[in-house]
Amino acid sequence: GLASKMHMTVRSAGDFPADSQLWGRRDTGDTGGYHLRPFDRPMIEGYYGADLARGLEAEGQDGFYAFAVEELVHLLGSDMRRRLAPVVATMWGADPWAQGAYSHALPGHAGDRRILKAPVENRIFLAGEATAEAFYGTAHGAWMEGERAAEAVLKALGHALPFVEA
Repeated sequence: GLASKMHMTVRSAGDFPADSQLWGRRDTGDTGGYHLRPFDRPMIEGYYGADLARGLEAEGQDGFYAFAVEELVHLLGSDMRRRLAPVVATMWGADPWAQGAYSHALPGHAGDRRILKAPVENRIFLAGEATAEAFYGTAHGAWMEGERAAEAVLKALGHALPFVEA
């Protein structure tokens, strides 16, 4: 699926409670969810999914930012225009390698991740968050699966395993 984010800095961030959430609109699904002051930082992260995210990505960074500003102005007042500044939109759907944001399994097929990560003729080894059975969709899941695949490659080549459990 596609999930994209727009990161913005915000002036006078102390006006908002740290790590608070704000939903865009209730009258449409074409809206964002906003994380105010993540980790107590002077930022707002906007989250957008599915067709809305695809449409915003097609408009580029500027169009993405304009949408976020309009929603936040509607929710928090017109002074948000001068208080916000864009940082970056993730644009995962436009990335030819990612083609989206997170992997997902069809209902009843979570166990297929085990099949995906199985070596092919002991020559092809896949890794990444999509092969993580417990931590799919996360950076640490991708990291752990990368280590697993690297160890499998080294073992297949007859080399010692460098990774040691802490």
